[in-house]
Amino acid sequence: MLFIKYIFVFLFFLITLSLVYTDRTCNLLEEKFPRLRLKRHLFCDYDPEVRPLVDGQKNKTDVSIIIIPKLADFDDTHHTLNLHSWVYISWKDIHLRWKPEDFDNIDTLWVPGTDIWTPDLSIQNAGNGEYQPDVSYTNCVLSKDGNVICVPAVLFALKCLADYTYWPFDQQNCSLQISSWSHNNNEISFNMKKFAIVMIHFYPSPEWKIYPDNYGFEKRKSLYQNDTEFSTVSIDFNVERAYSALWRVYITPMCVMVVMTLTTLWFDPGSKERLLVACTNFFFHLFCLQGLHWQAPLSSTSIPNIMIFYHNSIILSTIALIATCLLQKLSELKTSPPSWLHSYMLFVVTSKPGQILLWSVLDSKASAIIAEDGDDQSELVNADTQSYKSSWNYTIIVVGWFLFFIVFLTYFIMLIVLLHVPDK
Repeated sequence: MLFIKYIFVFLFFLITLSLVYTDRTCNLLEEKFPRLRLKRHLFCDYDPEVRPLVDGQKNKTDVSIIIIPKLADFDDTHHTLNLHSWVYISWKDIHLRWKPEDFDNIDTLWVPGTDIWTPDLSIQNAGNGEYQPDVSYTNCVLSKDGNVICVPAVLFALKCLADYTYWPFDQQNCSLQISSWSHNNNEISFNMKKFAIVMIHFYPSPEWKIYPDNYGFEKRKSLYQNDTEFSTVSIDFNVERAYSALWRVYITPMCVMVVMTLTTLWFDPGSKERLLVACTNFFFHLFCLQGLHWQAPLSSTSIPNIMIFYHNSIILSTIALIATCLLQKLSELKTSPPSWLHSYMLFVVTSKPGQILLWSVLDSKASAIIAEDGDDQSELVNADTQSYKSSWNYTIIVVGWFLFFIVFLTYFIMLIVLLHVPDK
């Protein structure tokens, strides 16, 4: 038993000696490294969970914010703007002040953000579920007057109300709303005089043109406490699609489809070239519409006007194909048309507008015969004409030109209504 007591006494002596030696070592380090002594001085009784207060009073913490965007991209599928930014955040903490002459004239000190109190900023309209930027997970610089500066790298995922009506010439509006998560307007306020958005470090995207439009300060009431208000900074961003390449991808085929449809109706109804162009035009429409379906954003409630244009254009190309087949069948008929139809069509082609339209279709002999027929209302003998072989030619000519002008007018209206892009 006596031996065991000696052992315990010896162990106690060793532990006491080690503690004394360690304390002396720490004191020596503090004397040798003033920054360590300053850090011990600042964080001796410091609690990073408590907002800086002056003698327990309910003073406001004035927070200054400067957003420095670096990269940005817009997600068409989820309607979110991903904004990679540096966020300059500064405030004053009265508990982190010191006199530089007491610490070898040290006036700044770098500390981890987890060691100090940081404002719990949150994104009110986050699009990815991450509402709080990691301000504390960065290094912050302390100044002798208690000023704290943190510059974390933050990914803002903003939920946007997408409108693809004028796609691919669309412009989206996104809003960034920053406020404190748990501190109301009486505890944290934003200094709008020092607020700024700096774009000098922004790398432009080849697909999007992103620039801030407007920003301001507002107070919003709590959803759970009617008498509580929160300070909120709201920043609006304009997201404009750079459509230089999309012009060639979607607009050029559209122009080709319009020209092919009108060319189909311009050709002689009985020619094989017209049927060939009509079939080619129809399949070209199907191919372009299928490609547009995979590229156009369809997750919005608004349908792009260009898709409506393609949809209407394929209907017009189908009408042109069906009309071509029907008119070719009419040109092969050997029977005479009804007298009322023949008289009506004769009246149309002998009128001045009809003569002007048919001047390039019929030769001079045929025009003279039509004029004589208009005087005596007798049937036209087609022996002297070279282009037409049956008495259905009047109907074929009038219907063909009527369809041409109707389709032309329809395309003209569609171009004005559907492809008009409002001023930005």
